[in-house]
Amino acid sequence: MLPLWQDLRYSARCLLGNPGFTISAVAAMALGIGANAAIFSVVYAVLLRPLPFPQADRLALLTESRADGTLERTGVPYPSYSAWSSRSHAFDAMAAYWNVSGDGAVFGGTGSAVRVRFTVATNNFFALLGAQPAIGRGFLDSEQHPGAGKVFLASNALWRRNLGGSADALGRRYRIDGDDYTLIGILPAAFDYPRNCDLWLPIGALEARQLVDHVSHPFWALARLRPGVPLSRAQNELDSIQSQLAAAHPETDAKWRKRHLTHG
Repeated sequence: MLPLWQDLRYSARCLLGNPGFTISAVAAMALGIGANAAIFSVVYAVLLRPLPFPQADRLALLTESRADGTLERTGVPYPSYSAWSSRSHAFDAMAAYWNVSGDGAVFGGTGSAVRVRFTVATNNFFALLGAQPAIGRGFLDSEQHPGAGKVFLASNALWRRNLGGSADALGRRYRIDGDDYTLIGILPAAFDYPRNCDLWLPIGALEARQLVDHVSHPFWALARLRPGVPLSRAQNELDSIQSQLAAAHPETDAKWRKRHLTHG
């Protein structure tokens, strides 16, 4: 698992002085921290600007932190992302992804299995970043529903290395952690986000309980600000939405204070 940054200012200096260094936004699954007070942070596009995405100056990374300082930055529960996405007006679009840590997934069958890094993403993840498969298609809305997501996208490197580099690989079924998934698309060679990822699964690959869990914080939320909308307005809007979540789910959300803005 790639390390999380200890200090945003230090990271910004590293990025500015090292153009080849890019953000590592690896989701760290933080179980059992729902009862702790937290501070919300919108990490401005200075962290994403080095990445080759269209209009990267309007991209923001939405994260959470624990107020006691023991965890400076982590992901968010899926219900929080879902509420922000559906109720916010400060952003053109918002997407979420879980860059799964640990040993990754077992890809392939007996005798040909390899360990791969994988990411679970919402169906609009690639569109928000201005990317699309070089071959095949992306995720459909229907593949966001639990049980319907037995498809995957492969990195260009995995496709060439393990799938023969042929378009004939599309439409075939491959084993991922013992289950069959259909390959629907190949990402461009230049696409590398999260870094060194081998394959991407839709949200529908998760169990239903993971999409209603307010305790775990495995998802990173990416958002694209509307033109002319300042971060302060976006922050205030998200604060308001969080207050609504706190009222609806006091056991898990009431003590999460989302009022701190990190800006470069």
